[in-house]
Amino acid sequence: MNLPIAVIADDVELNRAILNEVLRKEYLVLEAADGRETLKIVEKYRERVAILLLDIVMPVLDGFQVLEAINRLDLEDRIPVIMISAENTEDLILRCYELGAADFISRPFSPNIVLRRVNNIVELYRHKGRIEKLAASQNRKLRQMNDFMVNTLSNIVEFRSGESSMHVRRIRYITEQLLKALSFRYKEYGLTAAGIEEISTAAALHDIGKIAVPEQILNKPGPLTPEEFAIVKTHPLKGAQLLENIHRHQDWTYYRYCYDICRYHHERWDGGGYPDGLKGNEIPLSAQVVSLADVYDALTSRRVYKPAFSHQKAIAMIRNGDCGAFNPRLLECLMEIEKDLAQSVKTLNGERPEFLEGGPPDPPAGEEQKDISSRTLALLEQERIKYQALASLSDEVLFDYDYASDTLSFSEKYGAVFHGDLIVRNARSKVKSLEIFGRNGDEVLLGLNKSLSPKNPVHRTRLQIETIQKELRWFEVTVKSLWSADPIPRYLGCLGKLADVNKEMHEKHLLKEKADKDFLTGLYNRNAFQRLVTERLREERKGIGALFFADLDDFKQINDSRGHIFGDEVLKYTAVKMKGLFRSTDIVGRIGGDEFVVFLNNLQSEEDGAGKARKLCRLLGRGYPLNKTIVPLSVSVGIAFCPKDGDDCEALLLKADRALYQAKADGKGRCIVYRG
Repeated sequence: MNLPIAVIADDVELNRAILNEVLRKEYLVLEAADGRETLKIVEKYRERVAILLLDIVMPVLDGFQVLEAINRLDLEDRIPVIMISAENTEDLILRCYELGAADFISRPFSPNIVLRRVNNIVELYRHKGRIEKLAASQNRKLRQMNDFMVNTLSNIVEFRSGESSMHVRRIRYITEQLLKALSFRYKEYGLTAAGIEEISTAAALHDIGKIAVPEQILNKPGPLTPEEFAIVKTHPLKGAQLLENIHRHQDWTYYRYCYDICRYHHERWDGGGYPDGLKGNEIPLSAQVVSLADVYDALTSRRVYKPAFSHQKAIAMIRNGDCGAFNPRLLECLMEIEKDLAQSVKTLNGERPEFLEGGPPDPPAGEEQKDISSRTLALLEQERIKYQALASLSDEVLFDYDYASDTLSFSEKYGAVFHGDLIVRNARSKVKSLEIFGRNGDEVLLGLNKSLSPKNPVHRTRLQIETIQKELRWFEVTVKSLWSADPIPRYLGCLGKLADVNKEMHEKHLLKEKADKDFLTGLYNRNAFQRLVTERLREERKGIGALFFADLDDFKQINDSRGHIFGDEVLKYTAVKMKGLFRSTDIVGRIGGDEFVVFLNNLQSEEDGAGKARKLCRLLGRGYPLNKTIVPLSVSVGIAFCPKDGDDCEALLLKADRALYQAKADGKGRCIVYRG
């Protein structure tokens, strides 16, 4: 039997071996280690090559150059190309599509998913001839549609129609599957991949008109009265009117789909629907498909007025005409996809799929094979040895977590730095007790952190962790989460490392201290003082706050008579006395020359603050001891209180400065409270 040929182009032999294992039961696999060799194989077997799996980074010719060459050979319509790369940035993926790639798979990938995607694309090319290229203009259009969807759906949510948020996702998915089946069966509809995407996206707006229906009617548990049902039946027209008001800013084709679906999704094939009583193909095709999808979802979902019916019962009711009349062609398509429909909807709902009957479906041909070739096993063993060698040479602790087996594994460096086993089984129940990833370790490690997603897979944080020497050291924890390539990605696990950044954090702390402190006295400088006071004022206030503005009296005379070196000693003496007088939680600073500032909070009364200022005046008023003599010294203090005199540092400083000016005018060596 002549099997179709699958060409695997990758310069890493292990990567080729793994893909070979996946495909060899259904395809004759040919391998190439560089771009030039790839093109030789493709040209030689051009009539039999069914698929090309192409790495981007390769010697001689890279993946992009191979794609360009395939285009020059006019083979882009004949041979589908799946690009494979560990990098998955939007620009890189877009370039692949612009050059004619049929699909893009990012590493790491699930082998079963790769096989299914390969088979789907091969089948699609066999029946359809080619997949349309996704150009930059189409991507911009899709982004515009998504913006439109988000803005519109945000308005819908505010009105709370009462239906599950999953309803929109299910309608979109069911619509997409029906359209795909329709495009294969009936070419005359001219459904393209882009058109299917647009209609499926527009389907989410089918019930937007319900924002005009009172919530008590939408969520009424019992039967509706004729009057209430008449109000409900207005929602297609209300929705269409809403879309008419905003369509001038949208792509016309996409708007037409949105409008048709919104207005006509309750029309019926036999003319018995509303609001316009259209019949047969008078009803736009997009609205026909969404109508069928909406009925299926309504039957299989729990509503306030009914329980959820089983998949089998819902299909039977639709086929028997219990829910209205539908296009016979659409019913054929529903029957074609109904075996997979129930399982897919359950997956969308986040439920564990249950097989309808007869147990799980048969695996694809070759999937039952458990043996792996000796070549692949040897390559995997080489990779394991290389990983262990690299891990042993690294100063970092490496780890990986496998969600399916719930196993956390550390490199050997872990045992030299921390307590604990290198392999932790049942990690989900133990990760908190490890304490190595902090109190939220389960979120960081197990992929439960809301910041982690397939689009944002990396999480970094810095934690203090106790080492085996009972020392608290700073480590940077870097985690990269791994996700499956399913339409709804599943969390597979993560890779990560712990890097010792204690020296860096210590140096950073010292630099910050140096930047914040006055070089002479060790007190906070003006910028640091203002920043710290501002932060303190933002905290929840308990009691009263006080800001002192203190100035040494006649300090210029001390400098002039005894010299600046002596003056510096007086300033350092003043700083020592102030630090000894005030609490460790108080903020003490020198903001220039002989000017000092203090901020105290959580005072019981203004008198507590004034009393503290008087103590400062008395303490420094005793003079500066020099050998067996005393050099006269005094200080004047102005006081402003928070919140009475202001809630920001600048206002308090200004008012305390005014009070200080008054203290000096009244004779110096005293403190004055700002009185306005």
